[in-house]
Amino acid sequence: MRIALYSEAGRRHIARGHELISAEGFASTPDGIRRCRAAIAGRNDDPSLAKITEETDFYTLSGCRDLLFHVQEHRFTLPAIQTMLDSLNLAFMGFELTDPAIKARYRKRFPDDHSLSSLANWDQFELENPETFRRMYHLWVRRR
Repeated sequence: MRIALYSEAGRRHIARGHELISAEGFASTPDGIRRCRAAIAGRNDDPSLAKITEETDFYTLSGCRDLLFHVQEHRFTLPAIQTMLDSLNLAFMGFELTDPAIKARYRKRFPDDHSLSSLANWDQFELENPETFRRMYHLWVRRR
């Protein structure tokens, strides 16, 4: 089974955007989204908010609504995913990675994990490289 989940580390900048929206009371209306985008674009002093402007979804109303104005967003860590998989008797098979450079860096960092399937190692790798799963975790699992 393929599962896609948001990464806590990879979406820290989005979480910072949620904080700003809550603090400033921006509505998820076209006007509220435009005002929010202007506020974020004007905050060059905040690296997390500046990173939001690098997201392509930031520049359209529907994309920005999806990116920042979710009523509820769940973000996960790899240890939490491991706990969930264990409780469901599922085995992690690996990530669906489109960037071969990520695999190469991981293999260099963890040469003994030939199958690239150690969530503990991936957790360490993500701590060292928090942009790795900026979009989402896309993982494959199977029954044990």
